Amino acid sequence: MKSLGFSKIKALFILIPYAMKSYLRFLLLTMLLLNCTRSFVYAQTLHSIDIHSDYHYRLLQISGKSQDNISFTVRPVEPEPALVNEHPWGQFVRYTSNPNWKLGTFKSSFFEPTFTNTYNTTLPRGLNDGVLWQGRGYNTALSTGIYTSYGILHLKLKPVVGYTQNAQFDLGRYPESNGSPYNYRIRPQIDLVQRFGNKSYTWSDLGDSFIALRYRGWNAGVSNQRIWSGPTTTYPLLFSYQGPGFIHATVGSYRPLHTPIGNFEFNYFYGGLKKSEYFQNRLGNRLTSMHALILAYSPSFVKGFTIGGQRLYMETFPTEMSDLNRHLSKMFNPFVRDGLKPDETGSTWDPDNQMAAMFFRWVFPKDAFEIYGEYGRNDHNQNLRDFRMQPDHVRAFTFGVIKTYETRNEGLIGVNLEMIQTESTRNAFTRGLGNLPTSPNQLGLLGSWYTHIMQTVGFTNKGQMIGSGFGPGGNAQLFQMDYFYPQGKWGVSLTRIEYHNTLIDNTSITRNYYELIMSQNPEDTQRWELRNTEFVLAVDHTRMMKYGVEMAVAVDLSRILNHQYVRGNDLWNLRMELVLRKRLKGGLR
Repeated sequence: MKSLGFSKIKALFILIPYAMKSYLRFLLLTMLLLNCTRSFVYAQTLHSIDIHSDYHYRLLQISGKSQDNISFTVRPVEPEPALVNEHPWGQFVRYTSNPNWKLGTFKSSFFEPTFTNTYNTTLPRGLNDGVLWQGRGYNTALSTGIYTSYGILHLKLKPVVGYTQNAQFDLGRYPESNGSPYNYRIRPQIDLVQRFGNKSYTWSDLGDSFIALRYRGWNAGVSNQRIWSGPTTTYPLLFSYQGPGFIHATVGSYRPLHTPIGNFEFNYFYGGLKKSEYFQNRLGNRLTSMHALILAYSPSFVKGFTIGGQRLYMETFPTEMSDLNRHLSKMFNPFVRDGLKPDETGSTWDPDNQMAAMFFRWVFPKDAFEIYGEYGRNDHNQNLRDFRMQPDHVRAFTFGVIKTYETRNEGLIGVNLEMIQTESTRNAFTRGLGNLPTSPNQLGLLGSWYTHIMQTVGFTNKGQMIGSGFGPGGNAQLFQMDYFYPQGKWGVSLTRIEYHNTLIDNTSITRNYYELIMSQNPEDTQRWELRNTEFVLAVDHTRMMKYGVEMAVAVDLSRILNHQYVRGNDLWNLRMELVLRKRLKGGLR
């Protein structure tokens, strides 16, 4: 009975999205029809912050224009009402909370309909775009929904439907990997899809929906919302908005929890990541468990400073309640393997993957300046001696600064420099096969950032990354400058991305990749000449227009060098984006 009951719980993670598919389409059509009949009054409140608004609020905090104490390290979050009402775009968008319907403590409002359109000329490209996978050709998504609250009970339904042209492009010269022709072939074992089938398709998703109990900053419920962790603006070490959300039970905060010693923000959740249709022919368990804790502390005695950490475990989704209890208890395990409790055979080995990180953020409003960083580890050290000798085993880190400048017309300029390094260090080769009695002299590699030998699907959900968008074991450097003014925004950025460098190191586990890569290149080619690198120049503009319409356009020009690790296989890609949003009376963003 115990196994049968847990199987029903497990089935919810698989069946709920499919059962909701028809309902979501019906809901979207209903919301659009009803929205079209409402008056054009500029009013909204922020229950879900899109990434541009998120960054705008952050710049206001850095420049001293806001006393809001959100750390921006545990997201999604909600800004304080005072900040919302004083937003520079207030003359166009009055951030009020007047609902469409109100009866006592019952309140209900529509989400503003948002229509997204993108086009890629050569390759799939897109960043922090959630469930929208931007393949080659035309891609579109439509989102709206409803937010209802009754006392402490809150329900958010914000589904997304869309269409992807999914036009054909060269998938590479290498043999198929991971049981599918559509996976990236020169990558470690990870469920990262480069093309979703061979034809166009329509899709639907729950989007950032949830049902929760909320009281004085505390939140508990079931959610499909995307999660962002850490202080970065674009490339976090762990959770980002890159891929679709996944259903998870959660307990946490939706705004800072105030105490005499400072503010706390946290998110503790357990959910299931899904395999895509194109990984290992979908054999075995379709779900991977995701168990994580994200915690941030902003001390009252150090103004503007936040310190925090996060830890997660991934393994095959449990089939019995005893397995679930074992998963949940791991969050409080020691960080070294010698401190773990052995099983009945005396072994501490477990088919899971642990990732952990510490981060900080320090804001100096008087100087209109911010500095932030994060350091993470994938996998355990054996003991404290091992930790002292190799603290950088499969490590990753980020570092960034932001500087703001005020202009005469109530505008605000933000300059952001950010870098992320997730490429494996050389001491990663001391693990894995080299520890086995059958291969004592072989180099080994347990994994790289976002991958692990015991965690086959990698840090993905439905074939997309839920970490930084460039995938496993890469590096990126970003320069970004944005100008926010009362009527909109202009932005420009330059990014350099190095894709998985570990693949051309000749090791026991990656030798097959190395040999495949060298087979496609001249014999005199040096390894350094085969790095797959991309440069992206992006320009975007947001404009508040008449009749409550907000328009955003973006153009990204990419130069990809040595695509698919083939020397001289250099490509250009142009990505164009148009987003239209209709503001409504009492509407929510």
